[in-house]
Amino acid sequence: MASIGESRPDAPPPLTEQQEFWNSWNSTWRFRDGLDTFMEAQARVAAGVAARLPKGARVLDVGCGTGWLASSVLPFVAEAWGTDLSPGAIEDGQKRHPGVKLLAGDFLQLELQPPFDLIMSADSIAHMYDQEACVARIADLLKPGGTFLLMTQNRYVWRRRSKLVP
Repeated sequence: MASIGESRPDAPPPLTEQQEFWNSWNSTWRFRDGLDTFMEAQARVAAGVAARLPKGARVLDVGCGTGWLASSVLPFVAEAWGTDLSPGAIEDGQKRHPGVKLLAGDFLQLELQPPFDLIMSADSIAHMYDQEACVARIADLLKPGGTFLLMTQNRYVWRRRSKLVP
């Protein structure tokens, strides 16, 4: 969904082009050990939310990259799943975070088994081609009374890490 005054292309770039971009981005920012201070803060927030979930809870991380955020909630949940468009990020994440069930592909097309008690998304919804469909899919997958934790980019992180030019 475009903001007021913005336009968007009629169709997203081909899936392979999107995957190449995110493979490159993840190799620059995510294929490493440890978290930066911003990611650590996000992980603390997610862990705090997950700690209040009922026993046996299931969690889904949409746009998970390597699965680092889903991994941060593993001590509190029965299952943690993650989806990402980048096959490279998923492959790297399977090595780094073996307790997280990771799936590569378009979130709107992936076969997932609901319901999830918590669905979280950190810094990815802004990059979803169809944000409205993404939120509708999240609502369909979320358990009634479940929690949706949405974290979005802030100006500092965007300027520091973006390869895109305004």
